Amino acid sequence: MAGRSTSELWHHFQKEDSSGKATCNLCKEKLAYKSTTANLKSHLKRKHVSIFTSLLSQSNAQTQQQPRPFPVSHVDNVDIKDPSLPGSSGFIQKRQKKLDSFLHKKINSEQKKQINLDLLDLCTDSFHPFSIVEERAFKKFCRWIPGYQLPTRKTLSKSIMQEAYVKLYDATQTQLRQKVQSICLTADV
Repeated sequence: MAGRSTSELWHHFQKEDSSGKATCNLCKEKLAYKSTTANLKSHLKRKHVSIFTSLLSQSNAQTQQQPRPFPVSHVDNVDIKDPSLPGSSGFIQKRQKKLDSFLHKKINSEQKKQINLDLLDLCTDSFHPFSIVEERAFKKFCRWIPGYQLPTRKTLSKSIMQEAYVKLYDATQTQLRQKVQSICLTADV
């Protein structure tokens, strides 16, 4: 066949003339390949695992003769060895971190305290009721804060607000005692 590529991948696919498609010799599925074979490799990886692993081990045998640009020990923590592939002792595959690793993350007490103060600020500064913490949509939104458990409206209004009030009151008194010599209060009655 004219125009056949030298890649070992093409032993398992048949190019169609000028359509930019190839037919899998194993399952007869038609796939677009345009200018790269990534789609064809992906098909083998999903549908014909044994063929894919044999191609991979052939390519690993060829690349193991070439020196690696960096040692395996200096690879990111998101890089892992893929033990499921035969003959791939040094094969490195990039994997994206899963969303679960961020969602089930624990927060420390200082972070929780700061989030609670920001929630209080949302209520007091923007005039939202404390009952916002009981609304379904707000609970749904807050679940994306990793490891954070939303306080109840009573906790928000009694203990968190009381603690913030005492802290602000003490800071204001300290500032007034240190910097202010006299105060003038007026009232428009």
